[in-house]
Amino acid sequence: MDQNGLTSSFIDYLVALKSREDRRKLAVLKRAISFPPGTYIRAFPIIEPWVRSIVSKERELFYLVASLFALHRGGHSDKQTFPEVIGRYVASQKGSKTIENRFLALLDASDDELNVMLRRLVAIVDEQSFDWKNLLSHLRFWYHPDKFVQMRWARKFYEVKEDSEKKGGEEE
Repeated sequence: MDQNGLTSSFIDYLVALKSREDRRKLAVLKRAISFPPGTYIRAFPIIEPWVRSIVSKERELFYLVASLFALHRGGHSDKQTFPEVIGRYVASQKGSKTIENRFLALLDASDDELNVMLRRLVAIVDEQSFDWKNLLSHLRFWYHPDKFVQMRWARKFYEVKEDSEKKGGEEE
């Protein structure tokens, strides 16, 4: 299976777990967030069939995304990406720079910081649906030396934030 196919199939699997309300597996994935990604043994039977052919930090991202997805009350929607959701949220919080600063810190996060920073931001938009396939796909390239994913996220964040602020100003 190619990289995009694997990412898409994996997220479809997580969506199916939620739709079936597979409480046991979802509880395991939620618990896994308390451990470094890929180290919670009870999550192995759920995630390993998907990542067995992946080596490197990338496999940890599958564990991280599965845990975040299980914790997140929103669902999957291919209508908006994670940086778009955060951008709209920041625009709606008129004058608050805290979340914007957290987003910028995420874009510059080290390997060790990524999990915590991403978890905090996903929690902030807990009930909003976004494109989890896009999130995982982008995270798989997070460690690329060119940081093209981080640049793409920054562009999308500021584009949406500014558009949302303009629309908000017109409605007042």
